[in-house]
Amino acid sequence: MVGSYHPHLSLQNVSIDPELARRLPKGLAYYYLALPLGQDEDAVSVVMAHPDDQTARAVLQSVLGSEIVALHGAVDEIRAALDQLWAGQSESSQILFWNELADSEKASQPIELLSGILSAPVTELDAGQSSLDVALDAARQGNFSLTVIRTSEPRDLSNLIRESATSLLLVFDRQPPIHNILLVLRGHSPDNKVLDWIIPLAQAAQASVTLLAVEPPQPGQNKGKTRISRGFKTLLSPESTLSKHIADCACQLNNAGIKGYIKLRQGLPNSQIIKEIDEGDYDLIAVAAEAHGEFIQQTWGHIAGETLHKRYPLLVVKPEIPLLPYQPALQTNR
Repeated sequence: MVGSYHPHLSLQNVSIDPELARRLPKGLAYYYLALPLGQDEDAVSVVMAHPDDQTARAVLQSVLGSEIVALHGAVDEIRAALDQLWAGQSESSQILFWNELADSEKASQPIELLSGILSAPVTELDAGQSSLDVALDAARQGNFSLTVIRTSEPRDLSNLIRESATSLLLVFDRQPPIHNILLVLRGHSPDNKVLDWIIPLAQAAQASVTLLAVEPPQPGQNKGKTRISRGFKTLLSPESTLSKHIADCACQLNNAGIKGYIKLRQGLPNSQIIKEIDEGDYDLIAVAAEAHGEFIQQTWGHIAGETLHKRYPLLVVKPEIPLLPYQPALQTNR
């Protein structure tokens, strides 16, 4: 029963502090119909349409960074208050930062650059108080464009990429300055979305960008054998679709004043990408994912295993499309 555990509060004569209320991202506020009203020491009072939702309370507590005192409010009153709070506010990007390491001052440096480039505020979740499942659910429901995961341990990339509703930046404890970026080309339009992220990042960091294109082998005439279907001469023909795409990507770098390089490899994508990573001197690897990121799931788990000792930061740019509902691993009484 709502009244038994969470007192009801009418919002008709309640003054709302916009600064406090907007600490809860717009998307999460509307999704959970929740509105922060006041703060007392380490607790934030939040009026909610469904305050008995334990998962919602866990997400809100993690995002607000304080214990919450949940109150019950009428749906129409909360919605009207949110409409007034966010009236005239244009949609803006936000970054969710899940940090598993203790050096918070140092940990904030890698995302300050992206925050400035995207003009996006950063919401940080302490891994000591919030599980990764909670962070992924918060990113899914809020108006976040990027989820940054900073960890000292390797993660199941396949699961992370599949479950994340936003683009992902996975970083480890080693944080060298960004001088050289490797962009693994997919050979079609998603690469342009990655460039939308990479170009301002490279400009701000004064970094160079290497475009890597891999031509995979095709099945050969003999069973179980493969063959290289095209030589570099054919691959670079002006009539080649891939050649035109590579040229377009290179042109975008050139127009942005970024020093760029083109690397062409032939063979199995896994092995060729690993070779390029090992032979190059890269500080960030970027790649596009489509839908749930099947290519990355199939390819990058193997690559991460082979190059685990180097622990390269990885940026996975995902499409902004709705994903299947994700259920965080939280216990509830519902």
